[in-house]
Amino acid sequence: MEPPWEILRKTLSREDIYALKDAARASTLLHPESGLLPQIILILALNETFRLDELVRLRVENVDLSRKQPKIWVENPGGTSKRMVTISRDLRELLVEFIRWKKAVCPRTTPDLDYLFTDRSGKRLDAGSLEAFLARLVSEAEIRKNS
Repeated sequence: MEPPWEILRKTLSREDIYALKDAARASTLLHPESGLLPQIILILALNETFRLDELVRLRVENVDLSRKQPKIWVENPGGTSKRMVTISRDLRELLVEFIRWKKAVCPRTTPDLDYLFTDRSGKRLDAGSLEAFLARLVSEAEIRKNS
């Protein structure tokens, strides 16, 4: 079976996308108290402008939730430049709710609080953890793409 990242990069059928969204909504992984994180990760993973390593480096401060044009600023690995990725209003609403929840629930002593994607203990997700999470979603959605 192909790695989950490769499966998500292929053209998925409408049924595949619905199955992935259902799996993300039902997921209790990462932050079971807030079912928003799996949905946010899936939406960003399906967006072809993001690479896996960019997702794990996203910080809360990189998310601009203005109503006119919500966007995410993606930093290059060297930190020398950024590029802007506009996001949908639906994703904006999920991010607003998730960031509000994260600030209210996560203690200020959480080690990686400024990162957007953290695990239950507050530690920043790494690429391996994110890929394992996506593999679980692909498996739960029963998506198999080998061509």
